[in-house]
Amino acid sequence: MYSQNINFALSEILALLAERPELLKINNLINRNEGLIKSENKDKEQGFD
Repeated sequence: MYSQNINFALSEILALLAERPELLKINNLINRNEGLIKSENKDKEQGFD
C-alpha cells in the first residue's frame, strides 16, 4: 500500500485491516500511557494524591 502511493485514504487502511486482522494485534502487549502511570504511582509514593 504505502510503497506504491504515499497518499492513501482511511478507506484503504480499513480495507487492509479487514484483509489482515492480525495487524490489529501487533501492539497488544504495549502498555499505553506507561509514563503517566509510572508518574502517578511515584506521586502517590511521595504523598501527592
